[in-house]
Amino acid sequence: MSNKNNTTEATPASGAVMNLSHDETHLTKVSEIVIPDLYNRRLKTGSETIDKIFGGEGLLPSAVFTLCAGAGLGKTTFLLQMLDSMTKVGIKTAYVSGEESREMLAFTCKRLGLKNVSVAIQTDVEKICEMMGQVDCLVVDSFQCLTTTKKMNTREKETYFLHELIKTAKKTECVLGIVLHITKGGNYRGSTLIPHAVDANYMMRSSVGDEDVRTIYSTKNRYGKLYNVELRLTQSGFDFDNPRINEGTAPTQLDPRKVRWIEDLNKILQLADPMTQTDVTNAVDGNVQRGYLIIRQLIREGKVMKDGRGEEAVYRLTEAGKVALLAIQTQPEQVIGAVEAVEQIGEEA
Repeated sequence: MSNKNNTTEATPASGAVMNLSHDETHLTKVSEIVIPDLYNRRLKTGSETIDKIFGGEGLLPSAVFTLCAGAGLGKTTFLLQMLDSMTKVGIKTAYVSGEESREMLAFTCKRLGLKNVSVAIQTDVEKICEMMGQVDCLVVDSFQCLTTTKKMNTREKETYFLHELIKTAKKTECVLGIVLHITKGGNYRGSTLIPHAVDANYMMRSSVGDEDVRTIYSTKNRYGKLYNVELRLTQSGFDFDNPRINEGTAPTQLDPRKVRWIEDLNKILQLADPMTQTDVTNAVDGNVQRGYLIIRQLIREGKVMKDGRGEEAVYRLTEAGKVALLAIQTQPEQVIGAVEAVEQIGEEA
């Protein structure tokens, strides 16, 4: 693997992060520029599926990437499995966390059947940079947990952390993965400096129709193609043997209201037949008005029929309802017709 050293360069002035590792040059014909051998070397992860996620050819030494997802979606699981796979093919890796204890990480690895990952609990960015000189691939969980003994304001710290990490990755040829937190609106937590400064950005999101499926996709990759890969998350980790691989970035994200509407449709259509209004209300977390709106729409579409009146009334699935249920379970993002009613009904409860 690449030669390692523990040196880092001088701290930049605030705001200099966008010039990381880019020395000023004069105009030169590209035919006269010597391309470093680094660009012809790739670190294969030991898994064709993981390699595909990162562009198809493996990881470029010194590349810096981010992984962003909501809480509990499986970021740690995916990254630990990736690092374990890399160690099995002779690549030195490390997982550095400021989020969990060493014992918690060991417990997770035991559950996943992982034995080869080296872990450390550390938030000091200078010490993390020293670790990068000892391995070929290092993951930092998370950027928001990083600290320094230097006196700086929040914006200066962000710039400093990025500069130190990226400069060190380029100098040591260590692949660096950085976990980012996400806001409720689905955006990166922090400024836009982070996604702009790194080489690749990856997002993980859950499937609309199957809560055990995750889509991992890249919104930027300087060194490879863009893919979106669907993986099933099980108790023993991600199933890398049966991926669904698509070229390009992730499918268009549905409006959150429509996603919720599909999820509630799915819940109601799967209720025991016949169902009562109380069953429907309970299925949508006790929201009486929302349950009424969904049932009314299903009746309009001929997917549910009503038997009886008042409190004695029950609802039964029609053949069209059974077809709709199957469609929602197998092709959730194509069942847009069923949720367009949201915009017609008006503001949801």
